[in-house]
Amino acid sequence: CDYNFIFTNIQADRTGFVHGLIQPQMATQGTPFWWLAQFGLTNDFDLAEDSDTDSDGMRAIEEYLAGTLPTNNGSVFRIISQGQIDGTNYIQWLGGTTGPSNPYGIYISTNLSSGIWTLTANVSRIDGTNIWWSTSQLHYPTYFYRISATN
Repeated sequence: CDYNFIFTNIQADRTGFVHGLIQPQMATQGTPFWWLAQFGLTNDFDLAEDSDTDSDGMRAIEEYLAGTLPTNNGSVFRIISQGQIDGTNYIQWLGGTTGPSNPYGIYISTNLSSGIWTLTANVSRIDGTNIWWSTSQLHYPTYFYRISATN
C-alpha cells in the first residue's frame, strides 16, 4: 500500500495533531485486501473474492464471513449435528475465527413457507465446533433453525 500525506500551512513554532480514520481497502463485496493477501490471493482482489481456491463450494467472501480458511477444504461452515435432549433443542456446527469477530446469529422459524425468521440468539465464534442450546420453552412441534455468519 502507498501512503502519501501532504500537509500545507504548517507553522514550525506550533504543536498540532492530525486525526484520521483509516479504513482497510476492500474488494467489491466487502472482503478486506489484507485478509485475501494473507492466504496468497493477491493478483486481482475482486476476482479472488469470488474464487473457491480449495474447491469446498464456498467462495472466498463466504469463507471470510464464516471465519473459515479459503485454502483448506476441510475448513468449512456447516451444521454437523442437531437434536433434542431433555426437551431442549441444540445445534452444533463447524466455523472459524479468521474473519469478522461478529457473533454467529441463530434464527428460528416454525414455518418455512412463511419466510419469517426471527433472531433468537447471538453466539460468540469459536474456531472449530460451535454449539447453541435453546433456552426457550418449546411451543410448536417443529422448529427450523438457520445459522448466519455476517460482517
